[in-house]
Amino acid sequence: MFSGIQQQKLRVCEACASFLSLYDNDSNSFSFFTFKYVCVYILCFAFKERLADHYSGKLHTGFALIRRKMEQLEVNHVNKLLLFGIIKCFMYVFVGDV
Repeated sequence: MFSGIQQQKLRVCEACASFLSLYDNDSNSFSFFTFKYVCVYILCFAFKERLADHYSGKLHTGFALIRRKMEQLEVNHVNKLLLFGIIKCFMYVFVGDV
């Protein structure tokens, strides 16, 4: 039905899981699209502007903040478990059966 229309190729943003176009990249090249025998060149700065808008958006920055906080909490949790294990080992060595 839509044989002349090019389907979008998408990738997933690693921070917020939004779909981004594969054509939105940071390269300095031109991208080439064909739509019903009309060739259109789109400059790369339009793609960079779209990516900049995505990365500065509320959804992306919010999810990035949540992911950083989760990593901090995981590190704190692991450190607490290690500390608890060390304390338990010392108690076993110096006090006996715990």
